[in-house]
Amino acid sequence: GAAFAKAIHERLRFDRARWSVGMLSGTWRYFVPSDPYALYSDFGSYFSVEAKRASTMAFSTRLRLAFLAYFTALKVVVKSLRNYLLHGFRDSMPVSHEWSRIKYQLLLARTFLTCRAPKV
Repeated sequence: GAAFAKAIHERLRFDRARWSVGMLSGTWRYFVPSDPYALYSDFGSYFSVEAKRASTMAFSTRLRLAFLAYFTALKVVVKSLRNYLLHGFRDSMPVSHEWSRIKYQLLLARTFLTCRAPKV
C-alpha cells in the first residue's frame, strides 16, 4: 500500500493510521562504490525526469528550485570541509564522492533553468 510521491528521491506515502513510523534499532550502513563514476550512472535518467517536470513549471518556481539546488551544493561543500577538518580524510567520504554530490546539484540547477537534461 506504499507509493512514492514522485519519480525521484521522494517521500514514501502510506496509510499512517494503519502503519506506524519507527526508528531503526541498529546502525545505518552506507556502502560506497569504489569507482566514483558509478555514481554518475543514474544521473541522465534523473535529469530527464526533472527536465520534463520543469517544463510545466512557472519560471519563478524553476528559479526557486535552481536557487535551492545551488544552496544545497554550497551546504555540501561547507559540511564536507567541516568533516574533513574534524575527522580527517581517512574517516570521511572520499572527495570524489562529495564532488559527485556537488556536481549533481549544479547540474540539477541548470536543468531547472534550461528545462533540458545536461549530458553527463
